[in-house]
Amino acid sequence: MSPAPVLERVYRALKAKLRAGQYPMGYRLEASRIADELHASITPVRDVLNRLAGERLVQVSPGDGFSVPTLDEATIRDLLGWNGHIVLQVLRSNLPPRKEASRLSDPMNIAEQTADLFYRIAGREENREFIAAIASNNDRLAPLRAVEDRIFSDVTHELTMLEDAFALSDSKPLASLVRAYHRRRKLKVSRYLQLLKR
Repeated sequence: MSPAPVLERVYRALKAKLRAGQYPMGYRLEASRIADELHASITPVRDVLNRLAGERLVQVSPGDGFSVPTLDEATIRDLLGWNGHIVLQVLRSNLPPRKEASRLSDPMNIAEQTADLFYRIAGREENREFIAAIASNNDRLAPLRAVEDRIFSDVTHELTMLEDAFALSDSKPLASLVRAYHRRRKLKVSRYLQLLKR
């Protein structure tokens, strides 16, 4: 096992690359190449690849090693549906936004801001399983969100509407926007695939 600081640095760096969609679907993740990119030895990279495989951000095939998961239309629809289901389940409790709800980080782009919003919505429920499920979905949906501005011209406006609705104590407007958010993305799964395959 590699020292914890090295593992954490490699984990964060590689996860950030995967979330940003820096590798295309099906791309073979060779431990030696990644070790060179991240200025690390091969052992922590292998450890991290196994950890990311457990998080379903990396695919592992016997004999073929590690690769970026290859998505299909059904998988993308299922991911979007699962994300919407969790968020709507939280909103059914009609709890007000918690002022102390922690943010994922300081979101820098629209994809991170979207992930952060869904994370804060999940935090309303104070159910750790909802929060963990949304965090996992955020990671797996991040490459799709990274290309959304090439599919939709109004993602910033859409997110602003979601944020404004989140600030209200009534969950109904937010639930309606969340349904519309996921529905319109399900209609564009083929476009997502085109952009992710590049």
